[in-house]
Amino acid sequence: MQARLDALCIEIRALVSDVSHAADIVLLDLMADDTGSYARHKAAQDARTWAAAAGVTLETGLMQLGRAIPRDQN
Repeated sequence: MQARLDALCIEIRALVSDVSHAADIVLLDLMADDTGSYARHKAAQDARTWAAAAGVTLETGLMQLGRAIPRDQN
């Protein structure tokens, strides 16, 4: 079971990184284009914030699951 939790942690970290990276690209594109709208800029910033918050929440949940596994099954 612990191996499955570890694999989920790795996948979640990769997903958070991918979402944050995509938002960074949008922000860089907006910086290069002076006519970029504030709404797009705000949406990209929000995407980074939500991805980070989701990562923390999911990692915390996985830690709790890890603690719930009986010691003899680790």
